[in-house]
Amino acid sequence: MNKRIVMLAAIAIMFIGLGGKIYVDYRADEKAKEEQKNLLAIERDSIVALKNTFSDVAFVKIEHSDEPNNMTDSYQIIFLMKNNLGTEVEFDAIYVKGETELKNYGVADEEVQKEGKTVSEVEVIYSDGTGGKQ
Repeated sequence: MNKRIVMLAAIAIMFIGLGGKIYVDYRADEKAKEEQKNLLAIERDSIVALKNTFSDVAFVKIEHSDEPNNMTDSYQIIFLMKNNLGTEVEFDAIYVKGETELKNYGVADEEVQKEGKTVSEVEVIYSDGTGGKQ
């Protein structure tokens, strides 16, 4: 009888441990999905800021987005941008959440990176591979 109780207790502890592991993995997956969703929203906002900063933008691809700087709520993003003439340039910029324009960006080609505002729709590819018009 004593051996039976010990075996049942061991099996119960094993099931509790397995259930805990499954729960922790599920929560980690949910957190990763939420972070990806938030990053995609930030990337969409950064495209709006890019359109408010540069004129004649026709296409934008976000090559890479870094994790946020929690102190400044800013993100470093690497853009590949084409103008209406098809000339492209790759540059990095720092997007601060809530800003309407890019404040800090590297100038790689002044002919492509003309300051101004783009009012037409722009074809976009985000860092996760999804795309569309914005």
